[in-house]
Amino acid sequence: MGFVNIGGHTVHTSALSGSIGVTGSSGSIGVSGYTSNSTLTTTGSAYITYTNLSQKTTYHLLGEDITVEGYQDANVAQTIALINCIGWKYYEEIQKQGVSFSGELKVILEQRYKTHTRDQKINNILETKS
Repeated sequence: MGFVNIGGHTVHTSALSGSIGVTGSSGSIGVSGYTSNSTLTTTGSAYITYTNLSQKTTYHLLGEDITVEGYQDANVAQTIALINCIGWKYYEEIQKQGVSFSGELKVILEQRYKTHTRDQKINNILETKS
């Protein structure tokens, strides 16, 4: 008894009985013709399917942590850093240039921007009444 390599996976020969086969859209692999202490014969080609797990990224916007699905993007991080440094005025200017975010981050930024403009309007009304 020993180990064999099948499609990049190490398998103990005791787990093999008779012949096995794996088939899929990329072809198949078959294993046959072995005995203990002898050569294992393989035929065909193997394929492996990988599943990417969900990746989450956290950006820091004006003191708030925003976690979104996806990988971190340097351009998005730089833009958010500029919003943090310059303020929402920068966000307004990049929107004028046709730059927008996508997905969940777009929804969150639009919501925070609307909250900011609402608060600004409320403050202006309160200042004019004083």
